[in-house]
Formats: sequence, structure tokens, C-alpha cells
Amino acid sequence: MAITYEWDLETVDLESDDIIDHDFRETLSDLDLPASNQRLVLVRNVGNDLEGLTDRLWAYVCKGQLPICFHSAGEVETSIRVPSRFHRELHLRLR
Repeated sequence: MAITYEWDLETVDLESDDIIDHDFRETLSDLDLPASNQRLVLVRNVGNDLEGLTDRLWAYVCKGQLPICFHSAGEVETSIRVPSRFHRELHLRLR
């Protein structure tokens, strides 16, 4: 199983809170800082060539910080920690 990470700038409908667009990038420096109708999230993807994507977890930036652990689709916190390199990448980007 391969694990990959990508940053996503989600554009949301402010009335319904539905996600209406995604902008996925490998590095945070390739993204603009979020506007008022956007959310920044680190996505953890697990998969392989045979089965494709088998698992996906999210870590939403809140008040300029990533959470300690990723969350599942139901917004349930998991025990899978966000790697420290992404905390550093975010800190450097927001300075």
C-alpha cells in the first residue's frame, strides 16, 4: 500500500456548506491562501495499482494550525498522526 499526501483548497457554498470545487496540489506553496469561502485541508490517500484508492483521511487547517491526527469522512478523529513535516510546511507558509 502506498501512502500519498496532497493539499486541497476546497471552495464551499457558504449557504449550504457544500464543497463546490477542489484545487489539489502537492505542496502548499503552489496554493493561494484561502479566501472566505475556502478551506485548506491536508488529504492522506492510501492505495495501490491493483485496487486504486482504498482509504482517504483529512486534516483541516483551523486557526492556522493542523490537527494532531487525521479525521475520517464522518469527521471522527483517528489515531493516525499528521506528519510533522506538514505542520512545518504550514507554519512556514503562514509566516
